[in-house]
Amino acid sequence: MTSKLKLENGILKLLLSISYLLIILASIILYKTSPANGYELDIYSTIPNSFFISIYLSMLISIFIGAYISFNFKRNMQLIYCLTILNIILNNYLFQNIKFLRGYAFFDRGDMINHIFEILKISSTNHLDSKNFYPATHILGSSLYEVCGLEITKIDSYISIPFSILYILSMYILAKKISSDNKFSLLVSLASAIPVTGSYGIGFYPANISTLLLPLTLYIIYLFSNIKNKISSKICAVTIILLYPLIHPLTSVILIGILLLLYAIESIYGTNMILSLTKKHYTHIKRINVEIIFILFITFISWFSMFSVWALKIREIYNIIFTDTVSPLSDTLELANKVQFSIFDIFELMVKMQGGALIYASIAIILAFVYLKQNNTQEEYLEIRENIFAIFAFLLLIVVFQLIVILFPTGIDTFRPLRYTVIFTTILLGLAVFIKNNTSKKETSIKVVAFTSIFGILIGLSIMSYPSPYQFTPNPQITYQDIAGTKWIEENKNQNSEIIGIWPYSTYVNVLAILEKEIKSMNKLYISRTSDHFGYDTNNSIAKTYNSDTYLPIFEYDRDTQLVLWYEAEHFYKEDFQKLSRDSSVDLIYENGETEVWKV
Repeated sequence: MTSKLKLENGILKLLLSISYLLIILASIILYKTSPANGYELDIYSTIPNSFFISIYLSMLISIFIGAYISFNFKRNMQLIYCLTILNIILNNYLFQNIKFLRGYAFFDRGDMINHIFEILKISSTNHLDSKNFYPATHILGSSLYEVCGLEITKIDSYISIPFSILYILSMYILAKKISSDNKFSLLVSLASAIPVTGSYGIGFYPANISTLLLPLTLYIIYLFSNIKNKISSKICAVTIILLYPLIHPLTSVILIGILLLLYAIESIYGTNMILSLTKKHYTHIKRINVEIIFILFITFISWFSMFSVWALKIREIYNIIFTDTVSPLSDTLELANKVQFSIFDIFELMVKMQGGALIYASIAIILAFVYLKQNNTQEEYLEIRENIFAIFAFLLLIVVFQLIVILFPTGIDTFRPLRYTVIFTTILLGLAVFIKNNTSKKETSIKVVAFTSIFGILIGLSIMSYPSPYQFTPNPQITYQDIAGTKWIEENKNQNSEIIGIWPYSTYVNVLAILEKEIKSMNKLYISRTSDHFGYDTNNSIAKTYNSDTYLPIFEYDRDTQLVLWYEAEHFYKEDFQKLSRDSSVDLIYENGETEVWKV
């Protein structure tokens, strides 16, 4: 090894050491920070800024090291590169687990409660419920809970690491099928280690697992279609195709769309047509086996049609086509007008909530256009270009899907399709290696700095991906005081009493059942919600709004969201809570500092 290479390796090792010292520093800062003793509307306001700065700098240095190695790869840098990826994974893991290290009783008010409930139900009954829509994920969670003795409320923390590593490895081997150049695969692996899906990457959801498995699935399908007489690849492909709809049906729809689009593109290439976009002949793409698409489609229809959601989606499609429906975009604009949000404010909020995925996709599309306009006639370039055109088409397919979700009431989360763009945007961003492949050392340095800068912005947005006032969203924390109040109500309420709440009370009942592991069925009762202003805008007494023997629990979450975060929506005023305390028709029967229970 020359003295120049030794110096280069020495500088990389020094930077890597600094990166690891920063994550150790961040861990110490978080450990020294006092745990939460109540509800926190903004998780960022309770943790020192030095923690987030340490994580940010640690990841930024790691990205610089990884980008430098990817553009200037030498075999003696392999270990440094692997340790760099590991550092990014550890940073992600530490960041995702802030909610547990803060000492929260529970961190979610939505779908994760249902998923953990189903996992516990499988463990307690040794039976899979006929209404279980995501059995593969829940069986995996139940197995980890039973065999490893993991804490049930932290199940997403334990699952995230192995699936994240599997995702990075899958992206590496998938990139290898696009190009044999190791630099390209290294850059794609580096990009795939960086979280850009915002709050979607923080919780335990079947959609997350199905998305992380997507590149591995595409790779196995590639092997099934292009390696002759390999029974092992066929068994793997058929197994994962049969399993995929049981992990998440929507991701299966995306996969079907990708495979159909690829089949169509390959058919065009096969006829040796000249595509107007690129003005080139395409002959390198291999044929996707149509049988695998058919098996996936039949499995998806067979599984999805067994549930009531099938009829619901058919009805929604019918309403979209034949009736007047209000689009999610119209609802958003109406709400934005109410809280006096401009179009720019809405766009800014979208970027914040998606952790940079919008910026990520936009940059990738621009790079794809730049790449496809290159006039390089080398055989390797043309082969990569053909694959990239297909990937670019996949990205556009998902963009169209995203527009459909925004414009029509499909019942799908507004920005859920964005998470599916990450795989293809990651590959497209990796094309920076091949644009003007034979570049000078100066141009290579510019590429390293540009790549690091782009992901520096994305990391900054990802670090702000916890629900907070920054996103106009409350922290979904459930406190021990909330659970104590809920338990008191359940032990002391009258059997036929009505319970109403600003936030659905059933959420707290179900979390209580999870923490005490008393699993029977998801509690669908007590879902009544209070009228705006507790009805004081039309009546001077709450007894005129609600029947006697009605319980009204009020949590700190309710006060902070209604009086601080969403005060512009004007659902509740501070005076409404004051009127409640002075109302002689209602009694305060329980209080623990954060939770109050009133009885009419």
